[in-house]
Amino acid sequence: MKCLLALCVLYMGALQTFAATTIATNSGTWNDPSIWNNGIPAAGDDAVVAGGVTVLISNSTPWLAGFTNNGSLVFTNWDTCLAATNIVIASGVVTHARCLSTNQTPSVSNRVYFVCSNFTLMATAAINADEKGYTPGGPGTPPSGSRAGGSYGGIGGRGGSGAYDTPPLLSSPGAPAKVRARLTQEPATAADA
Repeated sequence: MKCLLALCVLYMGALQTFAATTIATNSGTWNDPSIWNNGIPAAGDDAVVAGGVTVLISNSTPWLAGFTNNGSLVFTNWDTCLAATNIVIASGVVTHARCLSTNQTPSVSNRVYFVCSNFTLMATAAINADEKGYTPGGPGTPPSGSRAGGSYGGIGGRGGSGAYDTPPLLSSPGAPAKVRARLTQEPATAADA
């Protein structure tokens, strides 16, 4: 009986899979095994996009142990989600593909979409959705002279009423005064307009 129990334990150990670290060493689409050194990342794996590499992600990932970006990650499709326990945007940029028309529905639009337990955005990295919005001139667009794009705080993208640089916090002195006033309830002055 002890021998049978030992064999069962040994057999179960042989079936156990171990998480791998999989690195995108070539540019291409996430679901192309040829861009990864250990194949497409599977559930429980750690995935890394190497510096100088651009990965286009168009389908949601399984739940990963970790994801680290050192290159460029480009989301496409509204429902595409990168899910991981730990996400670190160490360097490089995360963005999404440009929207294609003025009357897009959410099912065919694009966005950056992460689900995680821990998220770190390093100072050497960026999440940038500037000028990725709807093309100008469609229904509900801002007055002429503004350019299409996304931003934060409902203010708009470049050329609109609140283009921004990279303030460390939306409520920081580096944030546009209109946004800072909305977040901190401090009054905006005429000079801030």
